Amino acid sequence: MPGRRAGDPALPEDFLSRSATIAESLFQRLDWDTEFFGIEVARVVSGRLNEREVREILAASAGERIELLYFLCDSGDTASVRLAERHGFVLTGLRCELERSLQTNSDSTRASAVRSAVRLPDAEDREPLLAIARDAFVDSRFFADSRVPDERARALYAHWLDGCLAEPDGRVHVEGSVGDPAGFVVISGAGAPTAKIDLLATAAAARGGGVATRLLVDAIGRVRAAGSRTIEVVTQGRSIGALRLYQRCGFLPKKTGLWYHRWFDR
Repeated sequence: MPGRRAGDPALPEDFLSRSATIAESLFQRLDWDTEFFGIEVARVVSGRLNEREVREILAASAGERIELLYFLCDSGDTASVRLAERHGFVLTGLRCELERSLQTNSDSTRASAVRSAVRLPDAEDREPLLAIARDAFVDSRFFADSRVPDERARALYAHWLDGCLAEPDGRVHVEGSVGDPAGFVVISGAGAPTAKIDLLATAAAARGGGVATRLLVDAIGRVRAAGSRTIEVVTQGRSIGALRLYQRCGFLPKKTGLWYHRWFDR
């Protein structure tokens, strides 16, 4: 059967005939990832699995020609962890979700003080910003996956940021002189009940100078002013510096999950 690896359990043929239905209920095709990597990429819908579901997912993945499958496992569900690893899923990262209340104005003065140093990006900032993105996210799960070449992992974050820069809604803010930015932050959902920090990075030469802190404090002030009540961010558990930054700025842990990747050789 296409996609079976040595050591995979035999999968009944009736699973394949139901692959389309199984695919819709148990995993979701990811258009952005599929287009970027040039292969069929999908994500398991649930954070917990049983033996039957794993076998059906593997069969449906073959029927749908999936080549890379993501699984964000509930970190507290040891049964799902063992099951995923037994069926060829490889651990690539610890996802840490943090949140911060915006109901108090305790840091409003601090936000005002840094606001003048943070600005919208200029056209001359684009290439330097993409270079920062290529260099800054080496703790991500894509770098931990040996099947993803480092250059593709670097390009993923540059491509993501480039799409944000092309949007007209001012989600990207930077610090530094025009043509030589020191860092950037990408915000989404400003004004919604819960806003999000999508990306935050500092140029290698500027690290340790407080750039990330100023960008983050500015972002907090902006989304609070827009009416948001909470702000969330997701980072990697192996990125100790990022975790310390967010905790210094008032973020608290909300949820953790384990990222697994499962490859299928087509």
